[in-house]
Amino acid sequence: MTDTPYSQRLQGLRVVVAGGGGAIGAPIALACAAQGARVVIADISEKYAQETVDATVAAGGEAHAVHIDVGDLGSIAAGIGEAKAALGGIYTL
Repeated sequence: MTDTPYSQRLQGLRVVVAGGGGAIGAPIALACAAQGARVVIADISEKYAQETVDATVAAGGEAHAVHIDVGDLGSIAAGIGEAKAALGGIYTL
């Protein structure tokens, strides 16, 4: 175990939260950002993804929204490409 404070355990990590605009994903995205992660909110609903981004930024975190439909491989590939471009790579999904 490290001595890193809980609030900084994800400091600098690049995280994609699939379904990040939803009732489960949004709190996960906010918690990751609160612990220092740079977050991409991936969701089929651009509106809800942007709402999560806005809440994350308002709380002092860094977040970006991308549209991803997990039922469409082309959408997944494009969204992950956007996420990599926004964050400079991805650490975890």
